[in-house]
Amino acid sequence: MRVLKIAILIVVILSGLSAVIVSCNAGDPIYGNEITPSQTLASTKWKAIIVKDAHGNDVTGQNKDFAGYTEYNLDGTFKTTNFDGALKSIGDWSITPDGKRRILVGKNLNGNGEIVSTGIVDIITLTPKFFVYSIVLNGQKMTVEHISL
Repeated sequence: MRVLKIAILIVVILSGLSAVIVSCNAGDPIYGNEITPSQTLASTKWKAIIVKDAHGNDVTGQNKDFAGYTEYNLDGTFKTTNFDGALKSIGDWSITPDGKRRILVGKNLNGNGEIVSTGIVDIITLTPKFFVYSIVLNGQKMTVEHISL
C-alpha cells in the first residue's frame, strides 16, 4: 500500500511539473503562426464606435468624420463608408514595421489616384476584435475605438 501511495504521489508531482513547463503566459511570443498587425487589421471590417477626448469623455457627436466602416485590404488599399454605405474615402494604408502606427494615404474618390490627405495615428490596441488609435486633431488628443464585424 505504501508503494502505491508513493507511486501516486510521484505521478501527481510529475503531472504538476509538466503542466508548469508546458503552460504559456499571455506575454509569451507565438512562434510559427504569429499574425502581423497588418494581417490583423486586414482580417475584418471595422466599425468606428466611439471617439473620446484626452479625459475619456465621449465626443463622437462632434467628430462624425470618424464614424463609419473601414475595410483594410491585404494589398494595402482601404475603403471607408458611412453607416448608410455611401463611400467616404479610399486610398492606401500601411503599418510601420514596429506595429505602432497606422498610415493612411487618402485618394480622390474619382479614381485618378490623386492624393488628397495623409494621416499617421498611434495604435493603442489592435486585436482581432478591437482596434483603438489615438489622433491629434486641432491640438486635441483623441482616441477612436473600433470593433470588428
